[in-house]
Amino acid sequence: MFLGLASALFSRLVSAWRRARESAMARERARNELYKFKEQTFEGNSADGEEGIERELVELYPEFHDTYMDITNGLTLDDMISEIEKPPGTEPIGNVKRDAQEETTEEEKDDEEYELDSKLLPYVYACYKRIFSGVSSPERVMEAWEQSYIIGCELVDAVEAMGMSEKLDMRLDTLSLPAHLLLVAHAHSRLTPRNKDTADTEFKLYKAGGNPEEIGRVEKPLKMYIGRLGVLLQEFEEHPMLLMLARLAERVGSLTSNSPVIEVLTGLELILKKSQEWQAYVPRRCSVEAQVKGLSELVMRWRRMELESWSDTLNRVDKEYYDKASTAWCHLFEITHVRTADLKAFVSAEEKETEESSSNAFLNELYKAATDFVQKCSFGELPARLDILDSLRSEINRTVCYSDPKPGDISPVTKMKMANVLGNVHKLHQELRVAAELRNERERKGVATKLKDAVKLARWDMSNYWSLRATTKSSHRKLCVLATQYRDILSPSVGAMRVQMEEKDELEYGIINVASIVAEIKEEIKIRAARKIQEHEEAAKEEKEGKGNNKKRRKRRNKRKGESESR
Repeated sequence: MFLGLASALFSRLVSAWRRARESAMARERARNELYKFKEQTFEGNSADGEEGIERELVELYPEFHDTYMDITNGLTLDDMISEIEKPPGTEPIGNVKRDAQEETTEEEKDDEEYELDSKLLPYVYACYKRIFSGVSSPERVMEAWEQSYIIGCELVDAVEAMGMSEKLDMRLDTLSLPAHLLLVAHAHSRLTPRNKDTADTEFKLYKAGGNPEEIGRVEKPLKMYIGRLGVLLQEFEEHPMLLMLARLAERVGSLTSNSPVIEVLTGLELILKKSQEWQAYVPRRCSVEAQVKGLSELVMRWRRMELESWSDTLNRVDKEYYDKASTAWCHLFEITHVRTADLKAFVSAEEKETEESSSNAFLNELYKAATDFVQKCSFGELPARLDILDSLRSEINRTVCYSDPKPGDISPVTKMKMANVLGNVHKLHQELRVAAELRNERERKGVATKLKDAVKLARWDMSNYWSLRATTKSSHRKLCVLATQYRDILSPSVGAMRVQMEEKDELEYGIINVASIVAEIKEEIKIRAARKIQEHEEAAKEEKEGKGNNKKRRKRRNKRKGESESR
């Protein structure tokens, strides 16, 4: 029952994706029609150009300045001093900038909606794969338990908000105590910093919940910094710079352990920047240098760990192609979830429409679609697309075995044939997958060597915020250029390799391609069918001739018998 509900849920999600995609395409056509006389410029293939590098920097190394924009607004200490000296009624500095950022046109809103839709699909497919072809692990079991705990707490809060708390079991607090203790122990283990070298720790700077134990390191130096600001605020009450620093520190402290490390790091770098501005205007007795030192060491540590985890740069490119392939999952999902009434559309006009003919025609189209789905993709997408075939096959098998058929569904026999088709296409291309992975690994080594050299030559300048910012940008630019080179390795189509493999097999082993084998089998079937027809016609002719000879013999025998009787 659960598998049937899950399959129906994913069908609804794919249908919603299709409607959103069609709506976005219609808006795009209408926009192009509206501006078809407007002069347009095209960049061409500028992936290696300066503009391409800047786009890659934004995509691969996002920042979270929006988290703190309501606090800073881009103001310096000079701006704040001039703001205080302004006469009342004057519009504050920064409001114009923020209002300009908040104003968006209808076209930008449309683009944002389409991007949200495309970003959702990898997560939907990840859930689909985990349900129908996933392998359980302690981490996944703990993650599922944590989600169920959160849902349970939300349900209890909802019941209490409705004034129905008396409906709850009086033993609920006692029964849920082990769950509370388990959650506390789990959170403590995640937040406790590990006593390991940075090279042995997988560092995920840009992933939510990637390194909660690293975020736990912020607590002690941040408390010392907030305490120092409290002392200064007692002497300089309502000072705008001190209030901004206090709000920034509180905002960083309010972030959860599941926040990306880069979001915390951005806040710490802003604190360093504003603290250096404060240091330039105040005497030594009002300095925060001692308290900033702990935060700057943490910033240094994370930037160094980011650079040392250089392989994550290439892994992010791999994930980019995997997510791109998961978008194509929706197209094949719709094909494998057609209804019985839809099978008639696959029968050609020359054939007679029967249940068997429509099923066979659909299976042929499914084979072609699955084959093109694998063969017409890039090297980076090939592993993901083969995983999609296996996930769809697993879903069909499990649905047939553990779910009851519904009215209008395809027969279980046809579904099992669909699963066999997908499984055969998946197995047929395993050799291509191995060859593609070997090729990717071989080409990746050259880029990885350049990355290692970049890590060895990198130096961080912590003398001030702007020096740190410049060195960070420089290091990111080097990594971005190498990521672009690795993307060029993964972008070619696997079709050329498939043709080369078939030609090599034909020369070395005399093995021809599958299309030729299928053509020969069909030709052999036609020859055998024609031979059977010919043999049947010859047998019928002989039988007819034999009946004619028997008739003549009977006539002669009857004639001789009559003559003997007359004598």
